[in-house]
Amino acid sequence: MIDRLLLSLNREHIDDEVYIYLMNKFDSLERISTDGEILWSKPLTAKTRSDDPDVNFRFTASGIQIWGSPAMVDNKNNVFGSSDIKECATKLINKAAKGLGCIFPSYKAWNLQGLDITHNFYLDTSQEVKTALNVLGKMSDGRLKTVRYPETVYFGMGSQTRTLKVYAKGSHIEKLARKNDVGLTDWEKAACHNLLRVECVLKKKWIERYLNKPYDADIEHLKSIRNSDRPSFYSNNIELAPSKRWYNMDEDELNVIYTEFWEHIAGNGVEVPAHESDLQEQILEAAASNGYTEGMANAAFKTWTVIKAVGKDQAQYMTGRSTWYQHIKLLKLAGLTTADISEAVLMKQRIQYIDLSKRVESFDDIKMIINAN
Repeated sequence: MIDRLLLSLNREHIDDEVYIYLMNKFDSLERISTDGEILWSKPLTAKTRSDDPDVNFRFTASGIQIWGSPAMVDNKNNVFGSSDIKECATKLINKAAKGLGCIFPSYKAWNLQGLDITHNFYLDTSQEVKTALNVLGKMSDGRLKTVRYPETVYFGMGSQTRTLKVYAKGSHIEKLARKNDVGLTDWEKAACHNLLRVECVLKKKWIERYLNKPYDADIEHLKSIRNSDRPSFYSNNIELAPSKRWYNMDEDELNVIYTEFWEHIAGNGVEVPAHESDLQEQILEAAASNGYTEGMANAAFKTWTVIKAVGKDQAQYMTGRSTWYQHIKLLKLAGLTTADISEAVLMKQRIQYIDLSKRVESFDDIKMIINAN
């Protein structure tokens, strides 16, 4: 799906009356000379978040820009949406025109300067989402800067070309729901907690390179000339096909762009080895996602250290009945098995595989997965 579009319109495509009207709708910052002459005037428009339900607008040196989530135009949330770039651009332009009270030309007059291609992956539990983020946050690529936050991981953060953002959609929906009605049922909100959201953020520089890249036919033409006996100066007169038009990119092409970037990092899944050093963090994560306090998590980890020191039976004898079963439940939520606890040792060879190939495009897709299981 297309989660965000950033479109620009050059001044030459804006009617003079419309431009003056837009200038007068916003406060201006002016520089006035000592003689009272206005040297320059700059309209002030605020930049807001891409998931704001309103379309964002601002003036640029060459014209105007609009950006926002096409899914938010029709819905109160952006969990799922369309992959038709023409449809998405039209929605965004019409929404901006209606909100500003003017008329804009069709999408063909606009330039694409930002594009977020997004997919949701449905995992078995909300804990798997947190575990996947934990593993992804520890990955590194020499060319991509990895930045990890509690429920979000960025690859290529700060890049001028493209960035990959991976996060827990359920927590994001919760935050939005505290401010506004997100238009989701309780079941749909709960299902979002099992969604790992992966956004491929394409920026202006990457888009320009991609759209101006020669077609395959052009490349073959260049090779044939290079291999011919004609003088090299002929290569200066090659007529290549015109640049691609951004609005002609279809869903298949967008998926190829997305898949090439995402699978380079994670493939179709991640392996989660069970190591002793990770256990305390896993217990804390399991406690947080299941309504337990940090103190309870630390106490459960302490019980595990006692089990390792004196064995399961003696540790159970030394612990109160209700406390013991609460700690065992937390340990199992963190991934330990009955065998681990009985043997008082973590089986380091045990590996969990998290499948990251189950893309879902709607809540109906989620229901099909649940019913299949």
